[in-house]
Amino acid sequence: MKDAGDVMLDIYGNWERAVMWVWSTCQDAVPSAGVYTALEDENRLGIAAYEPNVYYIATGADTYALDNSDFDPQKTYYIKEDNDDTYTSIKLCRDENHVYMPNTYYIEASLGGYVLDSEDDFNGSVTYYQLEINEENSGAQQLAEPITYNGHTYNYDTKEYRNAKFVAELRKHFNLEYLVTYFVMTEVFECYDSRGKNAMFASWGPQEDGGDYIWYPFFYDIDT
Repeated sequence: MKDAGDVMLDIYGNWERAVMWVWSTCQDAVPSAGVYTALEDENRLGIAAYEPNVYYIATGADTYALDNSDFDPQKTYYIKEDNDDTYTSIKLCRDENHVYMPNTYYIEASLGGYVLDSEDDFNGSVTYYQLEINEENSGAQQLAEPITYNGHTYNYDTKEYRNAKFVAELRKHFNLEYLVTYFVMTEVFECYDSRGKNAMFASWGPQEDGGDYIWYPFFYDIDT
């Protein structure tokens, strides 16, 4: 019985750590690290600073030509794909500080707020935002020590820090494929109770030496 009791304590201890980790990533209770400003109009974000005879403009329904004039923020610029007749629209700017790089600019999150865009390629249909950081005056609590996620170092407990923590550490506690599948099923079948009081989780223990239990969601009754 002692062994069984130890096993149960171990299971509940791991579940408690998973729950506390989820709570530590909640963004509602903490402030943002600063102010977000959209990069558009004359400051539109681009793959590179503008140069004449580098980018294309449309001259007809399906025709394009190199633009040799000065930069015009009202124009739509295109690049020609290598070894292809496909032209892809992009946004351009003169400011080299706004050259696109992954994990540098923010985009609007589907559930509200902003998240770092980690895509390798620039997306001309997306509005990008620059974060003017002012953590010291944001009201956020300073972290016990700086923490780095995906190349960014965080010093304060802000929305941005908690979002980065969630993305970086989710797989240490939960199976991502099961979580996504479970969420989609609750949306399709409108069984929203299964996201709250009817949500249940199971685990088969750690999946690596020294790791925490990995938890899998499953349904209680799938009512709607």
